Amino acid sequence: MMRRGDMMASDKDDDPQPELRSTDRSLAISLLRTRESVMQPIREMLSKSGISEQKWRVLRVVAESGPMDQTVLADRACLLLPSR
Repeated sequence: MMRRGDMMASDKDDDPQPELRSTDRSLAISLLRTRESVMQPIREMLSKSGISEQKWRVLRVVAESGPMDQTVLADRACLLLPSR
């Protein structure tokens, strides 16, 4: 009987690894760089006011949409829900 790990290893041998794009051409890396560029002045402003990025996002969403369920709020503010 083949174990799951064995099957996965044999599958890897049959399939060639996809070639990774250089970071200069990676959409994911470009989006991260853009986010950091946009957030830098905001981070400076937040640092001076003593508010975290997460709190700022929550305040923005609540100011825009009013009270809502915490799951909806977390989703709209791009926050991960705490684990229980």
